[in-house]
Amino acid sequence: MTERIEVQRTIPAPAADIFAILCDPQGHVAIDATGMLQSADGDSAKTVGDSFVVHMDREALNDYPLGKYDVTVTIREFDQDRLIAWTIVGQIRPQIGHIYGYRLEPADGGTLVAAITSLAMAFMIVLGPLILETARRHIPFFVESNERFLFYARYGVTVTALIVALFILHAWLPAGRRGFLQILPGIIFTMVGSLISGIVFGQYLARFANNYVTMYAGLASVIIALVFLYAIAAIFVYGGELNAAIIKSRLPKGVSLQAAQSLKPAETRA
Repeated sequence: MTERIEVQRTIPAPAADIFAILCDPQGHVAIDATGMLQSADGDSAKTVGDSFVVHMDREALNDYPLGKYDVTVTIREFDQDRLIAWTIVGQIRPQIGHIYGYRLEPADGGTLVAAITSLAMAFMIVLGPLILETARRHIPFFVESNERFLFYARYGVTVTALIVALFILHAWLPAGRRGFLQILPGIIFTMVGSLISGIVFGQYLARFANNYVTMYAGLASVIIALVFLYAIAAIFVYGGELNAAIIKSRLPKGVSLQAAQSLKPAETRA
């Protein structure tokens, strides 16, 4: 029977900095709260199969009379800046077989960026035609005299928000670092797809918004927002998957995308 015990905590630090500590043998000693880990020998872990030695003192727990002894830590799972897990070989026979590890996940950054971009899309592109038509009825002179400026302002703000958000989402948030050309296809796909979907959905609402009111009454605005945000979220995900598929197609045979994160650029192009 396998039992999994997991706790979660948000740490105000970049995932790369935390992961570097978890890969470093001295980092294990530094973050130990039991007092058992005395020191360590070996290099930082870089991939599955790497190992290092930790010098232990069980007297800190006062449960087993093992005294001072050594354990060998062997990495079993490794996903750069996302996941590291290991087993230990020590004095107890047979070995307990426990697996220890950390999984790192972005906290609120990606969701916040996507939400801000979706709001910009919603107000500037999707609701833009409705807002302009309403304004035209009340202040026709202002709208007609500034129609070109309003058009470029709508798309300028939206495209700028998309560019900033897409660079953050594709370049900084995922594990590992990628070059500009590696993330460019996903950025172009997401930007074009988001603009087209926003324009089409905006024109659709300008003609058939009353259908939502008839069917959903007071929930019409909520349903409209859910439909649009669902479409935008799918486009964002497909953009990331497009980049992953292209990167995988260029890797050497037998090398996974996760393993490639720990290779040098020259090795991944071999």
